[in-house]
Amino acid sequence: MSRKQTPLCLLCTIVERGGGQRAFRTYEKHGIALHYRISGEGTASSDLLDLLGFGTSERDILISPARRSAVDALVEEIHRDGSHMRAKGILFVLPLTAASAKIAGALLGAHISNAEEGTAMEQNAKKQSMILVAVNQGYTEAVMATAKAAGARGGTVIRSHILRSEEHDSFGGPTFAGERELLVIVASSQGERNAIMESIDKAHGGESAAHAILYSMPIEQMVHIS
Repeated sequence: MSRKQTPLCLLCTIVERGGGQRAFRTYEKHGIALHYRISGEGTASSDLLDLLGFGTSERDILISPARRSAVDALVEEIHRDGSHMRAKGILFVLPLTAASAKIAGALLGAHISNAEEGTAMEQNAKKQSMILVAVNQGYTEAVMATAKAAGARGGTVIRSHILRSEEHDSFGGPTFAGERELLVIVASSQGERNAIMESIDKAHGGESAAHAILYSMPIEQMVHIS
């Protein structure tokens, strides 16, 4: 039985340092125009790096929310014709189970029925979720305090830089650009996820100084390591 696909997804791209900008230009042609770029470093052995197509250990990582139809078209073209982006690496696609209504509406080009609540939710989500909160620099502590008050146990901060095309300059106003911080939070239930996301969006979303944008992805398995 085929699994129902959500209309939004997260395209994750890991390429050699410098390849992120070239990937961005290719994605732009498919209408995938908003990206969080993170600098990373691989830890794989040289043999595995060669197998995966990496020439160096330094990485550009792109996290790109997008319409699933646009990502499907991109992946189909890569399978058929190759990437033509002159960048070595890998990409993979994750389903989104929730997103800030402002972003969901911009990506889908349609009205989100519960936009007044701040987030568009997939109600048949898996039990555990990973929440990704993009905020302006300097506001992660305040956002995390709000998340903990709503039931979160902790989070991880990643620094990123926004890449976007002119097509989406109106996504979030003048503050939605440049350096951003990504806060990663794991929620143990759908109710906890909804409470955390709605609390953050109410306190720090919209036109607030933090300008928080939220996404949620399902977790299939989770193991505590001690």
